[in-house]
Amino acid sequence: MSRMYFHAKDEDVEVAGPDRHWLARVSEDIGETQLGLSQFSNKDHWILPLLDCHGEERHIRSTLRHGDRKITVGDREFEPWTLNLNAAMRLGSRSIKLAVRIHAQCEIHLWVEDKNRGWLAGLIEDALKINVCRPNMGWDNVISLMRKDNVGPVFMSFSVTESFPDGVLPYDHENDEPVGGWDEAVEHMREKERALELKPDNFDDYYFRDGADFNTVHELVKGTKPGHLDG
Repeated sequence: MSRMYFHAKDEDVEVAGPDRHWLARVSEDIGETQLGLSQFSNKDHWILPLLDCHGEERHIRSTLRHGDRKITVGDREFEPWTLNLNAAMRLGSRSIKLAVRIHAQCEIHLWVEDKNRGWLAGLIEDALKINVCRPNMGWDNVISLMRKDNVGPVFMSFSVTESFPDGVLPYDHENDEPVGGWDEAVEHMREKERALELKPDNFDDYYFRDGADFNTVHELVKGTKPGHLDG
C-alpha cells in the first residue's frame, strides 16, 4: 500500500496512501463546484467547447481530471489541474486549503520550518475534526511529530515517487548514489523551494502559478466572441 511520509532528520512518520486519494477527491470535488455543473444536463455549459466533450456531468469531470488536454481561450492556455487547485483554494476553508496543498505538493516535498510545526499540527487537528483528514490513517503520529521539541524542519514525500532527502540532491551516476545528505537537502529547500513551504504568513492567500481558476477562464470566454474560441 502507498504511503505519504513526513520526514524529520531523525524520524519518519507515515499516513496511509488511501488518504492521499481522499484528499485528491476533496480537492477536485470542491474545485469543480465553481463550474456549477448540473447532474441532469450541461449541454449549454460554457466550458464544453473548450473541452470538446458532451454535457454529462461525469464526462466533464472525467475530462478535467484525467485528460491531458489544455484549455485555450484566445492566446491564453490553462491546465485544468491548476484551475481546479486554485478554485478549491478560493472556495475552501483552511482545512480544505491544507488538503489541496498536500494533494498537490506532497510528491515534490511540501515542507514546514521547525518554528511552524505547532501551527501545522493545529491545522491537521482541525481537519480531523471535520473529516477532511480521516481518523486511523496516521495523522495522530504526524501531529505528535509536529509537537515534539527540537525536531527541525519536516518534509513530505509519497511512496511511489522520490523520497526525501534523496529526491532533491544531485545524483552521481558513476557511483549510483545521491551526493550529499540531510543538511544539504535542507539548504537546497530553503534556498530554492520556498514556494513549497507551509507557513502561516501566506497560507490563506496562497495560489498556484498565476492564481487562475475556472472563473478566470469564464470571464475570458464571456469577453471573447464565440468564433474566436480555440477548443
